[in-house]
Amino acid sequence: MNEIAHLGALHTIAQLSVALIGFSGIVVALGDRAIGSWSQAERLQLYALVLPPATALAASFAPELLATEIGSHEEVWRWSNLVLGLLHLANFLPFFIIGLRKGGVTPMQMALSVTGLTAIAAHFLAAAGLVGWLELIFLAGLLQQLGVGLYNFILLMGMCLD
Repeated sequence: MNEIAHLGALHTIAQLSVALIGFSGIVVALGDRAIGSWSQAERLQLYALVLPPATALAASFAPELLATEIGSHEEVWRWSNLVLGLLHLANFLPFFIIGLRKGGVTPMQMALSVTGLTAIAAHFLAAAGLVGWLELIFLAGLLQQLGVGLYNFILLMGMCLD
């Protein structure tokens, strides 16, 4: 089995992801209304609150799991970047299709979308072996996903407390 660098950081990111996902239940409860009565922007923010941290949670275990079968340290991180890139793309596309087409996206969400697209591209380039810093790209992508969730948590909390 391959020794994984940054295992503590990966586990911390997983714990933060679980906490953020758990707080989404509190946000919904504080909303004091059924999800069906939420506006399009609120539903989009709830989506962006839950899925990016879920992506970070799932992907944070990829290097450790892949290391059980892959002997090369570089290959573990290349495959991990591919996993994160695919998960990130899968949760970004609905946000892009719904949010950007129908409006209701804040300037900060737009900026986070640009960083998200950049991260997705970096993950695929890292997976293809076209760039270095495989571990840094992977960790930065996980943190970007947490940042998206945290920002949308703050937005939704503001709406629920109004």
